[in-house]
Amino acid sequence: MSIKKQAMSIFGYPIWISEETYNFNDKELDYIKNLPTKINGGGGGNRISLDDYLFKNKEMSNIKNFCQKQIDKYFYELMNVEDQIKIYTTQAWANYNKKSESHHSHFHANSIVSGVLYVQTDGVKIHFERDKYSELWPMQLRYKDFDYYNAFSWWAKSEPGKIIIFPSKLAHRVEENEGETERISIAINTFVKGYLGDDLDKTGLRL
Repeated sequence: MSIKKQAMSIFGYPIWISEETYNFNDKELDYIKNLPTKINGGGGGNRISLDDYLFKNKEMSNIKNFCQKQIDKYFYELMNVEDQIKIYTTQAWANYNKKSESHHSHFHANSIVSGVLYVQTDGVKIHFERDKYSELWPMQLRYKDFDYYNAFSWWAKSEPGKIIIFPSKLAHRVEENEGETERISIAINTFVKGYLGDDLDKTGLRL
């Protein structure tokens, strides 16, 4: 028996790729591709939409509904959160990466779960990074190979119409675009409302 079959990977970060694919219509694509943009101040040279609340616009209503459905699956089916706590989308903005542009390492503050819906992609990998304060060992070791247990960084491959969902605190980045296809994605943040904690130990909170 392989030693890894006997191992447990505990306290992991659940990263989920939707089974369903969203099919953008021409009107939606035209709207997203022509949004006013600004330079992303974090570095990498890519651009982001001026509007951080795209899901408030009627042109994005079907996309919003699709993303909410996938986030609900992640939250209630994968993570088994109780139904009395409701998760909802807050911010949503577009990312644009042309040739030679990348997206710096970052996490999403003031959010519970985040997602990236890919509109136009060349199959780029989104790289997730282990928190430097939660390293396995207090020294740098060399590994024969990398896997879920020892890797500092792991990746997921993008597909048009697929959404990748993950905890907002998990740092992630996108490598430089070396091709001619402009990468376009929609980033999504969420928050919760309902009853959190427990009144018995004074952690009860109603949002």
